[in-house]
Amino acid sequence: MVKRGLPLLVFVLVACGGGKGQVTPIPAADASLRTFIQSAVDSNLTAMGEHWGTSRGSAASTGVPADYQKRMAIVQTYLSGIAFRVLSNEPRPGLPNERVIQVELTRPGCVNVVPFTMIRTSHDQWLVNEFDLEKVSRPGRACGASDGAPR
Repeated sequence: MVKRGLPLLVFVLVACGGGKGQVTPIPAADASLRTFIQSAVDSNLTAMGEHWGTSRGSAASTGVPADYQKRMAIVQTYLSGIAFRVLSNEPRPGLPNERVIQVELTRPGCVNVVPFTMIRTSHDQWLVNEFDLEKVSRPGRACGASDGAPR
């Protein structure tokens, strides 16, 4: 009976990788973006730095730019208190390692659609690479208000 079960056990171990390390799933661009924004909503600057960067890697792992923690604090201020919804996720024409994700950002009395550019690293990790902070409504201000008038 043991000899009959051995081939099955070997097959299961081979199919599952034989217990050698774990395979980390490659996150989708929109999943990484959702984590970035939710981290901002949750005031988790560390997680934000892990999901923002360049093709070389996250700002948290590369330390580039040197002031990334300050930048994450500013972005977190803008994204705090918002609700968000991904509207589209499209490849950037001619750039297979980049995607543009349109996100609806909602704050009471204010809805903006903001494009986020995502970039894939050489380790198949998707990161927020850029977005226009000016298109995000400022906390405590009316949608589109640029003069600083309170709501």
